[in-house]
Amino acid sequence: MILIKKQPLFTKVNNIVMEAKFEKETKVINYKLILTLAIVVVSIFCFILEYRTNDILININEATQNELMLLDGIGEVKANDIIEYRSNKEFERVSELINVVGVKTYDNIKSKVSID
Repeated sequence: MILIKKQPLFTKVNNIVMEAKFEKETKVINYKLILTLAIVVVSIFCFILEYRTNDILININEATQNELMLLDGIGEVKANDIIEYRSNKEFERVSELINVVGVKTYDNIKSKVSID
């Protein structure tokens, strides 16, 4: 469950909407509502970004194509190359990955992968 300031996200958004007031005569939108909703959206984006880039190691001997594609510089082709390489022989060291993806990509992802 996503928490924002120790409140479930749904509760926080519901409270914001319930507190919002629109002035009928002047048709002025409550800018507090817009600002608060913007903060909620940014908070959700930061949560997703943090989750994606968290210190989670991807096991190159077991990862799916989609999981491999989460790594910087790994697209569909390189992910398939990794899967094909390990189908013949599992990686015994992370450094073997350099033979499949090249030096530049390897340098970018070596701290985000494991073999176990």
